[in-house]
Amino acid sequence: MGKKLWYHSKYLLLLLFCSNSIAQVKPADFKYVDHILGYWRMPTKRSTFTEYWQKVDENTWKGVTHRIAGKDSVEMDHMELVRSGTDLYFSIAAVTDPKSGKRVPFRVTVIQNNGFVAENPDCDYPQKIVYKWKKEDELEVHFKGEKEKTFSEIILQYKRK
Repeated sequence: MGKKLWYHSKYLLLLLFCSNSIAQVKPADFKYVDHILGYWRMPTKRSTFTEYWQKVDENTWKGVTHRIAGKDSVEMDHMELVRSGTDLYFSIAAVTDPKSGKRVPFRVTVIQNNGFVAENPDCDYPQKIVYKWKKEDELEVHFKGEKEKTFSEIILQYKRK
């Protein structure tokens, strides 16, 4: 019995090793981030949330969110994707380090033609941010993580305007 467990664990380790190497971000895949560009909106019962993204240069994408209620518009947040060498980092102005006050960087760990995943396991909340294109004109944004031993996920569903 012990021999069979060892036999299976070798395959499990091999599978984990291979899945990690497949999931690594390649600079050639940064082009997929361009799908985020443009104006996205999410109507709710009381207001509409918007997210607008533009490409500043080959290494930087910037976004801003607004909440629109009637004729009033409030700027909610600023987001940024920045390339640093072969890595890509996502940050949100609202998620800051309590000690330094600086934005918390989330390293992009997966980029595919249908979205990207940014993670920082040391962040208070969220630890994972997922941008997923469901269709050409539909975007889902997930903020996931654990705070005070409780898992939480916020899902925003936008449509391209």
